[in-house]
Amino acid sequence: MEYITLNNGLKMPSLGFGTFGLAADGTAKRCVLAALKAGYRHIDTAHGYLNEREVGEAIKESGVAREDIWLTTKIWPTEYGDAEAAVDRALERLGTGYIDLVYLHHALGDIQAGWRGLESAVRHGKVRSIGISNFERSDSYKNILAGFETAPAIAQMERHIAFSPDAYVEDLRSRGIACEAWFPLGGTMSQKAQLNLPEVQQVAKKHGKTGAQVLLRWQLQTGFAAVPGSANEEHIAENLDIFDFTLDEEDLAALAKATSGKRVFDVALSAQVDMIMGFKFND
Repeated sequence: MEYITLNNGLKMPSLGFGTFGLAADGTAKRCVLAALKAGYRHIDTAHGYLNEREVGEAIKESGVAREDIWLTTKIWPTEYGDAEAAVDRALERLGTGYIDLVYLHHALGDIQAGWRGLESAVRHGKVRSIGISNFERSDSYKNILAGFETAPAIAQMERHIAFSPDAYVEDLRSRGIACEAWFPLGGTMSQKAQLNLPEVQQVAKKHGKTGAQVLLRWQLQTGFAAVPGSANEEHIAENLDIFDFTLDEEDLAALAKATSGKRVFDVALSAQVDMIMGFKFND
C-alpha cells in the first residue's frame, strides 16, 4: 500500500474501496468483507449511500482491527445545520467510536455551520480528519479556508483519465489540501469506455496489467488517492493489485492523450439542488 500524508499529519491509504451504489441488501456487507479480505484498509461510505450499517457490520466481522482501517463517511447537506449531531448518528450507524475522515458531501446547504460542526466533532475526538466532497463547481470552499481554524485535509471529486478539474486541483495543492478521485475508472455510466481506450490498452499490454489497474496506477502516480468500487469480488481484488509496477514517462505521455475534458456525471450543481436538498432518509 502507498499512503498520502494529510495536512494534519495523519497517513491515509492512497487506494480505498468505494461503496457508492452498493445496496444495503447484503451486497454492501459482502463487498466490504471481500475488500478487507483482499487487503484494502481504506473504506469509503456516506449517509447518502444508505449502506453505513452494512459497512460497519462488515468491519466488525472482518477480524481486522478497527485501528488498522481508515474509515470515511460523508454527511448530507440537510444535516449541516447540526453537523456534530449528524456525526453522532453516523457513529451509531457504523457501530464505531470514531471516524477517520468525514466529508461535507456537497457544496450546498449551510456550509459554514457544517464546517463548525465538523471542527467540533474533531475537538471531541469523534472524527480525526475533515474534508470536502464535490466542491469543485463552487467557490464556497474558499469561505471555509478564509473563515475557519481548520482547512480541509482532503477534497474528493470526480476525476479520471478523461476529466480532471485541474485549476481546482492546483489551488487545493497550493494550500496543502490532498485530493481524492471518485469514479477513478469512469464509473458505471461510462460503460467501461475508459478501460478500453487504445492508449490505456497499449500501456496495459506493456505491463501485463488490465486497463483498470493502469488507470488506478495513474491516479496514484499523479498524486491522487482513489476509491474504486465494485460488486464483483474478482474486480475488487484486481483493483488492489497495482503496487508491483510503475508507469514511466512514456506511459504517462501516452495516457495524457486520452483525455476528453468531459465529465461522466455531467449535471450542473444548480440542477442537483432540488434532488439533494429534498432527499429523505429513513434512519
